[in-house]
Amino acid sequence: MGNRLVSVIHSFIADTVCSFSLIPLPGPCTFDMDPPNVTCSNVTTLFFLPNSFLGLNVGSGYTYVDDNVDPSGVSYNVTKGQDGDLFPPGHTPVTLFAEDTCQNVATCLFYVENTLTELPVNCPDLNRNVSTDVDKATYTFNPDFGADDVTKSASGYRYHGGGVSVNLTLGGSPFGSSVSIGTHDVVALIYDDVLNKTCTGIYIITGTTRETTLATTPATKPATTPGTTPGTSHGPTPVTTPATTPGTTPETTPGTTPGTTPGTTPETTPATTPATIPATTPGTTHATTPVTSPGTTPGTTPGTTPVTTPG
Repeated sequence: MGNRLVSVIHSFIADTVCSFSLIPLPGPCTFDMDPPNVTCSNVTTLFFLPNSFLGLNVGSGYTYVDDNVDPSGVSYNVTKGQDGDLFPPGHTPVTLFAEDTCQNVATCLFYVENTLTELPVNCPDLNRNVSTDVDKATYTFNPDFGADDVTKSASGYRYHGGGVSVNLTLGGSPFGSSVSIGTHDVVALIYDDVLNKTCTGIYIITGTTRETTLATTPATKPATTPGTTPGTSHGPTPVTTPATTPGTTPETTPGTTPGTTPGTTPETTPATTPATIPATTPGTTHATTPVTSPGTTPGTTPGTTPVTTPG
């Protein structure tokens, strides 16, 4: 009986299949079901990057406490950096995400503040002294300032919409208008898709005429025709009274009397009687020949016959 019982037990053990599984030891995430403990603070953009968010600084901007901290840090629901998302003026909500190595996630909401109230650009010098169009009482407004001339006062500012525009008016009149003589306000509105800035100046418009325009033109040397004197105009040749030498005949202009100006009556010199030596009778002494004035006979009073004394 006893031997039969032992044989049955041996047979049962031989036919029994044993199975087991390995139970891992507890790891760092075995009992970590809690998300990180984070805090965050609002932030203001930097003055030289006024519409960009660079991220929060650990410690001063946010705290992150967890037993299994992810060394990669935190992330945001926006793209940070000076090539990231543009932040308009005012407060923009941003969410911070903190995830530990056990995939437990925590979030924190904060605000990014952009304090700009106008476009950060420099106002140009818009003061001008201009003249009206020639022979007109108006000036055509054609400003020499445009979008390409705009400079930023904050170097890292990025234009909303990708660019900047300029709209100018003179005395309320737009580009290309005719504006009257006088003093007028010029207004430049510089803007992008979000912000703008207004700059002003003064235009003083004075009149101009063709005479004043010519007066400012550099003098030029007049062209001359061969045989003419520079500075004279073509026209009648001035009539001159030629100087004559006794015994010569002056050259005359056809149709004129010698020594006269055309159109005038020539003055005449009384004809004179040639001085003669009076005939004498032999043995008589004749009077000496006196110096005579033109038109008189020697030895006589003008108009009388010469008297001789017999020798």
